[in-house]
Amino acid sequence: MADQHQVTRTVTYFDGEGHELPGPVDPLLAFYWARLDEQADSPDVHAKRAILDDYARHCADLDNPARKVICEVTRTVIKHLATVYADHPDYTEDFRP
Repeated sequence: MADQHQVTRTVTYFDGEGHELPGPVDPLLAFYWARLDEQADSPDVHAKRAILDDYARHCADLDNPARKVICEVTRTVIKHLATVYADHPDYTEDFRP
């Protein structure tokens, strides 16, 4: 089973076997997933979804000593990617890098 995501006002991450990955709901991720879901399927959208999937997987890995740095850097990258939607009504100043 391929990685899946579900977007409403929350995001639930699943690993490749369909098991839910733990983690708090992040409004930035929910916002960005929703914007990607509005896009036509393309290699660009697949690459951006892969960034979100990697973020979820690495941030859920509590045994990784580099987890905190990986999550902080990747979250900053996601904030930069989300700036293209700054005019969207659901975009907030908290999403700015």
